[in-house]
Amino acid sequence: PDAFIGEPLHGLRLPQRYNVSIVAIHDVLSDTLHIPPSADYVLKDSDTIMVVGSDAALAELNAVGAE
Repeated sequence: PDAFIGEPLHGLRLPQRYNVSIVAIHDVLSDTLHIPPSADYVLKDSDTIMVVGSDAALAELNAVGAE
């Protein structure tokens, strides 16, 4: 979601808020892969994230991105 851009992962509190975890981040511009990403990693609009969680948790997170 756009609201996540510019935020460090630890500040998003995704495991606590949505019961999901980011297991990898690919920065498309620099072609850099972060596995696992640091909690201090700041998300950029050029990032693609790999998220794991239950179907319901992923649907809830996806709904946040659609707002």
